[in-house]
Amino acid sequence: MPVTVLPTFPIGSPFASSKPAAAAATSDPSAIQQTQLKPAAPTFPGAAIDGRASPLPSEAPTDELAAKAALMTSRLEGIKSLFSIEVALDLVHQAKTSLGRTAVFIKLGGQSGEEAREQCATIFVVLLRILGVNHVKSGFEKAVAHLSQYNPRAVNDHNQAGVAPLVMFIELVNVGDLISQMIDVFYEQQLAGPKIADKNDFWTLLGIDVLMDEVEYLHGTTQLPTDYNPAPAENSMSGSDFDIGPTATATRIVELVSGHTRMLVGTTDKSMLDVFNGEVGLRLFTAVCKHLKRQRVSTDGAIKLIADMNLYFDYVRTLRNQDLLAYFGALRELSQIYLIDAGHAKEMAIVIADGDRFKGIFRAEEVYEYAQRRADWYQVRKSVERAMYGLECSLM
Repeated sequence: MPVTVLPTFPIGSPFASSKPAAAAATSDPSAIQQTQLKPAAPTFPGAAIDGRASPLPSEAPTDELAAKAALMTSRLEGIKSLFSIEVALDLVHQAKTSLGRTAVFIKLGGQSGEEAREQCATIFVVLLRILGVNHVKSGFEKAVAHLSQYNPRAVNDHNQAGVAPLVMFIELVNVGDLISQMIDVFYEQQLAGPKIADKNDFWTLLGIDVLMDEVEYLHGTTQLPTDYNPAPAENSMSGSDFDIGPTATATRIVELVSGHTRMLVGTTDKSMLDVFNGEVGLRLFTAVCKHLKRQRVSTDGAIKLIADMNLYFDYVRTLRNQDLLAYFGALRELSQIYLIDAGHAKEMAIVIADGDRFKGIFRAEEVYEYAQRRADWYQVRKSVERAMYGLECSLM
């Protein structure tokens, strides 16, 4: 017959029971069976039905200040129960069991194997959502709410070594850090180790495609037609009402892209980071060129365009990639052709045909296509083409 072994605690242990131990196992089989079949009553730590297990204060509060102090003390004691290592361990073990059952089907390969791999990733995401959002985040929110109501004047004993709320909050942070380390170890051992998930999966082109789709969305929805082609002013603009800074669209795009590239700094190898930044920079260059071909740029709006190109150039400079810097440097030079006045068509033709000016990034034919996006192109087209193709030359 199986025998249940119960842990025993020393006499001086705080977990030792104050009541004498129960009698030894009886020889009556029916009594043993009744004892095994009888369900154990659930116990709730910190709460008792009859009230005898809850520690009562030595004396009831007699004034409002003492009542507030007692209420604050009970709230601070409740902070300790916001996180639970036992709950986190139980959830991690259940996720490990689920991964073990699902990972068997990855060996089948094909569509079934990929679906099993996706299911493993879903299990890990659900684990993160439960522990991160529903447990740790909500626990910290409640802790901060309790600490914000702490009033030092309501504390009677100021002889303690530390401030009670801060000590409890630091303990809570330590528990949260343990849960975070537990999740990290779980990912390394259960997903990254068996090659179920790739740690460098965010390097794939799919992730960069999503980022560039967001860039193109911002270009299409937030860039106003009047940004680069403002309405002609009736009076001469004064310096106070003329903004020469970058547009809101360029600012948001730089914040978006730089926010994603900064997240990877310090988390991966420099060589892999350079590859990722290079790919993102080239795709950004392509998106900006594509967007520029859809715009109408006037001479007044060229100032805004140049400011945007300078903003992109300054961002790419932070990536420390000389190849990318050459691309965006050529893009900055390209924006200068929109600043040339219509009366200087010959100078415009010289800039378009100057290959060295663009470091080989843009050919003369490509620069000519961008020049066609000038708002006054149909006015200067004949003069520019005549100067480019030498139609004004005369034989002596």
